[in-house]
Amino acid sequence: MVLYIFMLSYSIIPLSYYFEGESINIRTLCETPETVYNTALCLLLFYICMIWIVYFPKSKPVNCPTIHNDNNYWICFLFGLFLTIVGMSGTNILEGGGYSESIEQSQRSSLYGYAIIPISLAFIYSDTKRKDLFLYCLVAFYCVKNLLFGGRIETLQLCLCVFLMRFQYKWSLKKVIFILISGYMVLTIWGLFRQISSGSFSDITFTPDGNAGEVYYSSMRVLYMIQTGVIDWSDRIFSFVLFLISMIVPYGFLPPIANLSSYNTTLYPCGGGGLAPVFFFAFLGFFGILLLANVVGKSINFMNKENISAYKYYYCVLLIATVPRWYAYYPIQIVKFCIFGVLFFLLIEKVKLK
Repeated sequence: MVLYIFMLSYSIIPLSYYFEGESINIRTLCETPETVYNTALCLLLFYICMIWIVYFPKSKPVNCPTIHNDNNYWICFLFGLFLTIVGMSGTNILEGGGYSESIEQSQRSSLYGYAIIPISLAFIYSDTKRKDLFLYCLVAFYCVKNLLFGGRIETLQLCLCVFLMRFQYKWSLKKVIFILISGYMVLTIWGLFRQISSGSFSDITFTPDGNAGEVYYSSMRVLYMIQTGVIDWSDRIFSFVLFLISMIVPYGFLPPIANLSSYNTTLYPCGGGGLAPVFFFAFLGFFGILLLANVVGKSINFMNKENISAYKYYYCVLLIATVPRWYAYYPIQIVKFCIFGVLFFLLIEKVKLK
């Protein structure tokens, strides 16, 4: 339900275009009736395929697997704490007078995002309420620091990990909906506050968040380049190959077409990001949409499968929890972040400190 609500929030964007005649974004170069419609069509096909694949078993819920290993618990805990501390430092938005000012005075590393892996993995090694309590304190520390430095996505992702691994079968539907609404309001208010240069809540003005419109336009931009022949089939297949290679090779060492979200932005400007079904359509046509739906749908199914291995379970947790990142920005997280998480899990299991 959480996953569907997030995804569908991007599907209402074309309503203003069709019913009110308004542009989706301040940029209109790539906004044509064809790109608006084809973007919506990619999303619709993805939803239909995924809903067809996902099933909801009536058997008892599958809880998070537990591995009894104190040393691995503390390795994950301390490593997660270390990445949280060193991954982001400098001036936060309260000290810097707003997001744009503080970002220039702070040091940010991709390590901070990857801290989610050892922190969430520690829950698999947590076999007492006391250990869980330590982890909840670490999660709170991570989230507060992330928000203070202007972030929101990492906070949402880690909270989703905790929810999946500890609370999805303990909380009632009413409680989940209440927390969803409350969390959305808090993150929305914080998103507005971090733009205020004075750092004062009294300066907040409630205006619609244009992020969804930016993402939708960025998706139309990719389809527009395909439609006008800027990207042909050879480019699309080559981009998919580079997409897989980018899991281990940084984008800086690859041709520009390795990342379609930033490709040709000088000629076709955009705010960045894009919707995953559109990118997979750009890679492999309609087969790409079916492939993505199959991966996501099967991952949801595995979460409900009895006797699932801890490695598969953890991959599914990371894939579902990182939906805010890979669905609306760039889908590399499906193969990069999630697989790195499983590899880290395998590594500490192989070391097997007793």
